[in-house]
Amino acid sequence: MIVISIVVSLFVQLKMLSLQLKNRRLPQHLLNRNWYYILSSGEMELTALNLPRYEVRLRGSQERPQIFDFLRRRYVALTPEEWVRQHFVHYLAEQLGYPPSLMANEVALQMGEKRLRADTVIYTRTLQPLMIVEYKAPVVKITERVFEQASAYNRLLRVPYIVVSNGLEHFCCCFNEQDCSYSFLKDIPAFKDII
Repeated sequence: MIVISIVVSLFVQLKMLSLQLKNRRLPQHLLNRNWYYILSSGEMELTALNLPRYEVRLRGSQERPQIFDFLRRRYVALTPEEWVRQHFVHYLAEQLGYPPSLMANEVALQMGEKRLRADTVIYTRTLQPLMIVEYKAPVVKITERVFEQASAYNRLLRVPYIVVSNGLEHFCCCFNEQDCSYSFLKDIPAFKDII
């Protein structure tokens, strides 16, 4: 019951924050809004994100495109969510100073009989979980359900920071374990500021 009230409270705060930050974007020097890929398969359009550009490595066919995941050091299926993930982990590493060696994609978790996968988990230098990042495709709105998903992962990992992004909007909240509350942060903190 406490988790449900926390998630509802978190969602109300998210709506208020969303209204405040509606037109807020990354600094212009980090963006090139004309930069995007459109795959002619007709099923997937990968558009410009509200994230800095990086040198994307693609391969495969139009029916089965792949993108290079520098954390897993291999090519993975290119989906709209993966497009967001790759841009976001590059942003964390290159702009905010998160060491790639302390980030992991698709982290397996288990809650009872249920198997889960956290999109990205960032660890401290002593390998304690520090942040969960949950991604959605750009067409998916950030809703209460997205925060419920991240909160489920946090019941297992007990991290102080949760980030949710669809590549266009990014939300970061800090979890206060003492009173089981979340508070939204104005920006995603740099690694040096939270270790």
